[in-house]
Amino acid sequence: KLMKNEIEGHVKFWLHYGKLRFLGTNYGINLLKERAKEVAQHIPSEYLEELHGISVGSNLDYDTLLGINALSTTAYSFRGHGCTSFAFKDQQSNIVRSRNLDFPTGSTMDFFSGETVYIIKPDSGFGFISVNRPGWIDGMTAMNETGFTFGDHGLYGFRQKTWNKIPQNFLHRKIIQYSRTIDDAEEQVK
Repeated sequence: KLMKNEIEGHVKFWLHYGKLRFLGTNYGINLLKERAKEVAQHIPSEYLEELHGISVGSNLDYDTLLGINALSTTAYSFRGHGCTSFAFKDQQSNIVRSRNLDFPTGSTMDFFSGETVYIIKPDSGFGFISVNRPGWIDGMTAMNETGFTFGDHGLYGFRQKTWNKIPQNFLHRKIIQYSRTIDDAEEQVK
């Protein structure tokens, strides 16, 4: 209930965007929900439970929230957009890492309005801090309590063609929550 208005606003944005892409109809939204149900079996139960809690707390439809959370896997890739990163290791082996989100903004494409900093202490795995969209279960830009960082980067022209795997957003979350090292993250992806 804490961020009900922010979550509701973000859901309205995605529903509006979905209608714009399909000539004002609900076709895209309905397709999104269908595909999300197909991939739900690959989402860890702890995340589905958390999503259910967000649904109840915000009084928003669970299937819609599931569809939006699975969106990056089931519906789109950002063509011509991606992210930029920079990492530097000094002589004392200190690492400085930065990342920015090179996605479009504007009245119809403001993907990141209302971004929120979350501090998550899950029942299992590592606690982490994440910059995220309201109502999303993700770890797209995050650092966990071990100092492990994660940042998603778009791949130009990449399109997922099968839905028999964990959706990208939930995979991000799993990586940041359960990884101490890059080897741990690789195991999460397998």
